[in-house]
Amino acid sequence: MDMKKNNRFLHSIIFINILIIVLTILFIVLISLYNNKDYYSKNINKIVEIIAYNSEDEKSYGTGWFIDNETIVTNFHVLSYQKSGERISYDLFEIRFYDEEKYEKVEMFKFDEKNDIAFLKYKGNHIHSYFNYQMDYKTTEQCFCIGNFLNYGLSYKSGYISLEAVNLSYNDQSANYIQCLLNIGQGDSGAPLFNKKNEIIGMITFRTKGPSGTTEQGFAYAIPIERIIMSFNEL
Repeated sequence: MDMKKNNRFLHSIIFINILIIVLTILFIVLISLYNNKDYYSKNINKIVEIIAYNSEDEKSYGTGWFIDNETIVTNFHVLSYQKSGERISYDLFEIRFYDEEKYEKVEMFKFDEKNDIAFLKYKGNHIHSYFNYQMDYKTTEQCFCIGNFLNYGLSYKSGYISLEAVNLSYNDQSANYIQCLLNIGQGDSGAPLFNKKNEIIGMITFRTKGPSGTTEQGFAYAIPIERIIMSFNEL
């Protein structure tokens, strides 16, 4: 009789422990879903789709984000093309907010070809906000990105900083970049990389290629925000 009571008691303890584990996992999942929605909704009005084109109907598309109320930051390679070994700026630039159907024209007023950074001036009336920035970020921290992947619209991604500073040769110069565990693709160039506090820490710029020449998947490289701020202040 005592043995049966002990077994029942043991089974009850096991059941309670399993229930606690299941509820904990469910709570974590729900919190994660809520946070992801929060990261998207709090930042989507700071980001725009970009299209650049010229009279020959050549086009490029990417992502931009507001560094102040009138200034949009993106990669210079989004706003330019390669011809005869020279990078040439497109003639026209347009942006679109997430809740609009039509694009509106903007002007490029500064660019830093060496660092692959460009600045557009916005004079429209759409209600928007801009990112505060943070220069302190560490390996293993969670990071987030919203970009115009394949020109489908602004999509949300989350990952981790896998290396806070890795020295790579890009655009014929050696510099430090933030390496992230993020799946990115064409159109995500210029996308903001931000932290849990919704502060910008860098700008998604490129992926690397392996020894066979194929693009490495799962990793993204971002220009650190300190270099973007320096470029903005110096130009």
